[in-house]
Amino acid sequence: MSGRLNFYWYETKPGEEAEAAWGQLAGAAHRLLFVCEELEACRSGARIELVLGRLEYHMENYLVRVYELRERAVALAAATSGRNEIGGLLKSKRKRGAALRALRISEAPLLGHWKRCC
Repeated sequence: MSGRLNFYWYETKPGEEAEAAWGQLAGAAHRLLFVCEELEACRSGARIELVLGRLEYHMENYLVRVYELRERAVALAAATSGRNEIGGLLKSKRKRGAALRALRISEAPLLGHWKRCC
């Protein structure tokens, strides 16, 4: 049907998780960039009442997009390392150092993925 917006999802096949996570991270980065550009555009507003309303909206959107970017980055790390538990470790401030060390030890699959897609 033309002229309609439809939402859909698809199943990733085994072995495609890292590529899907990379695409989601790239999309999240683009959405965050858009919000940053909108925040920057607020500087040129003439009426303070309108500018404050736009700032409020874009600031809330910014916080959502930063959270989304973090989630996508963690998902990519988990997918490329093959360890789903790494996501929870990366989110924990106390356990983050150990998670990063574990990722460095197993960086061969991660680097191989980056070389293929980037």
